[in-house]
Amino acid sequence: MKKWKFLLIILIPLFFIYVHPNLLFKYHYGYKHFAIYYDNKINIIKLRGLLDSIEIHLSSKNILITGTQNLYLVDDKNKLMFLALSEPNFFGQNQDFNKIIINKANIDSNIVKSYSPKYNRRSFVGVVEHELTHTNLNDKLGFLRYKFLIPTWKNEGYCDYISNGGSFPLQKGLELLKNNLSDDSYSFRYFVYFMRVKYLLDVKKIGLEKLLDNTYDEESLDKEVRLWVESHKITFNSFPNN
Repeated sequence: MKKWKFLLIILIPLFFIYVHPNLLFKYHYGYKHFAIYYDNKINIIKLRGLLDSIEIHLSSKNILITGTQNLYLVDDKNKLMFLALSEPNFFGQNQDFNKIIINKANIDSNIVKSYSPKYNRRSFVGVVEHELTHTNLNDKLGFLRYKFLIPTWKNEGYCDYISNGGSFPLQKGLELLKNNLSDDSYSFRYFVYFMRVKYLLDVKKIGLEKLLDNTYDEESLDKEVRLWVESHKITFNSFPNN
């Protein structure tokens, strides 16, 4: 019994800090729908400009930011692993309780870095837009459907579609697809997801509801995407804001 009491004394505060990690950060800044927590001083004017551009772009895609979105800008690797409960090889992580964990963010240069050995840079704007799209999908579909019934490729591919792509070099990705080749990185896997969604929404014009509802054979879909890339000579200029 004493052992259980001791464990509860340790675990309850840890759980509280995990759910509400605000106290782990030195600074806090609130702006519109955002509450930003961080340890190293940042350019607030630049931050506001980036958040404004995120709100404008998402609004143009019919994605509205509602409630307070808590952004935690984490520079310390150990703190990141505690908050994420995972390895730190990600740019952002969308969590319950309106938490978005952002890996090493440089606001002045609009860059987020991960601890991945390659393809480890992405724009801050792109990362936040990607994570907020996850929030929007969760709100739209409901917790159970979002968490358990939507395939990863649709979920991640749509979020990268809204945020105009991920971290994998676009031209390299197109060349790999044209030649039916691959890359062993998560970054390329997300690029494939992104291209599937872009093809279905922009070429097939199926709409988001059908994208989420329809069942697809992934191998057949990848062949269609490859033929599309080959036949239309898709280039870097075919993609906005990359």
